[in-house]
Amino acid sequence: MTVGVRHCLLGFLLLLFHVCVAAQDAGLLLGVEVREEETEESWRPEPQVLQTYWIVGGSSGVELKAVLPGLLVPQERGFLQAAIRRNCGRDPEYDYSYCRDEYWTGAAQEQRPSAPATESFGDEGPCAYETLRIQFLSAKAVGLWHYSGNSEACEPRGYHWLEESWLQPVAGGERITISEAIGKNAAQAYAAAAHHAEVELAKDLDATCEADSSAEEQWTVRRRNGAWRPQLAQQNGLGWCYLSAEVEVDLPSSFTGPDRLAVPWQELTASIPGLTDAVSTPDGAWTIALTNSELVFVPGNLSGRRTISTVPSLRVLMAQWAVGKHVAPWNEAIARLR
Repeated sequence: MTVGVRHCLLGFLLLLFHVCVAAQDAGLLLGVEVREEETEESWRPEPQVLQTYWIVGGSSGVELKAVLPGLLVPQERGFLQAAIRRNCGRDPEYDYSYCRDEYWTGAAQEQRPSAPATESFGDEGPCAYETLRIQFLSAKAVGLWHYSGNSEACEPRGYHWLEESWLQPVAGGERITISEAIGKNAAQAYAAAAHHAEVELAKDLDATCEADSSAEEQWTVRRRNGAWRPQLAQQNGLGWCYLSAEVEVDLPSSFTGPDRLAVPWQELTASIPGLTDAVSTPDGAWTIALTNSELVFVPGNLSGRRTISTVPSLRVLMAQWAVGKHVAPWNEAIARLR
């Protein structure tokens, strides 16, 4: 065989390999929070509403296979579901009403916790409240936001509250520091974010709120421009003294799952009116874009996009992918849960 023939054959095989890889199916577990209407109340009358969208397809198109309540996250031994459980009642010793949220996980087949009735508390809400929200979820970790205090039902001088955010293993455990999640570059970036947050809050409040540059367990992960971004989150004693700033360091995909857009964010926003978020397959063959009312399928070249489903306004909390041979077993397992 001549050198030229060998080169042509090699080129053909490489092209064939590229087509096969690009054409392989992928499945997306998209965990979301259904956005609530803005409210002036500091406590929330309902627990966080969580859903998981299971979307399967290839570069030519996708299908929304299921919408499940709660968050369904893949683990080595199957799927784990995560939800927020609320417990409301009346303290018998001190005779005050309360509502407390807890982070709950269970096997995919377990009964999810149901939401309790809260109408009896009236507009002021319970006397004491502990509201919990999931902000981020991956196969490795969950990011939680905790807001607690007393309402005017038992604190006539006004609301007193405490706000904090942290990350921990999905099934529970010690809080994860930002250096544990990201590595050696995180400490310096976290300290810089702490200084920035301190300076900016001083401008807004005309008061000093001191940040702790070494409190690496006080952080969270939020979406910005179609990517997961780490964020410093500290409260310095008083409720209004809350320090927040993006930490200028990248999260590893081993911590978040694949997190790279096939099309730059600026191009997506120019192409899709009302874009709020987007996630792409690991091989970049297609993207799922979100607006305030739709899930949109976007091929890699931006042409031929179409609406998959109309949806309420959603906030992305999780994006976990199955590709190739792993799609079918995920699909079968999720079908049994519907």
